[in-house]
Amino acid sequence: MGQATTGQLFASKQETEGGLRLLATATSTRDRIKEYLDLHVHAVQTLASTLSTLGPEYAGHIPLLSSYRRQYASFDIITTVDIAGKLIVTTELLPANAPLRVRGVADRQYFLDAMRTGRTAISDVVIGRGASASDGRDGDAVRRAWREYRRPGVRHSEPARLAVDD
Repeated sequence: MGQATTGQLFASKQETEGGLRLLATATSTRDRIKEYLDLHVHAVQTLASTLSTLGPEYAGHIPLLSSYRRQYASFDIITTVDIAGKLIVTTELLPANAPLRVRGVADRQYFLDAMRTGRTAISDVVIGRGASASDGRDGDAVRRAWREYRRPGVRHSEPARLAVDD
């Protein structure tokens, strides 16, 4: 009987310690994600403020956008759009028929949210409208993965990314 009680106490202690380690890991991960997002939101806001200060003609100034991209190496592509969501310019090489050139981003929820609130918005995962969307390089694979991810009955949390390159 004493061994059973000792075993139960040991198991309970391990469970408590494991729960505390899991909580510490989750808290640390949350804090790192917040720091990452805060840095990128600040970078987007700084670019928007710079473009606003310089004037609307700079929204299409590729040298400025390219230099900004070099300062923030995690930004693969920088795209500017007008208040109607139509493409002004992008640092990505796009064919004439690219969905970003043709449709813009006016229907994207992050754009609608940003226009409505006047604040930086972070999107759910979206399939980009850049070069890969127009030439099919990876759009089909992304769509299949997204359908699988969104399969009915599967519980999941929504990943998020900054919407600076769509």
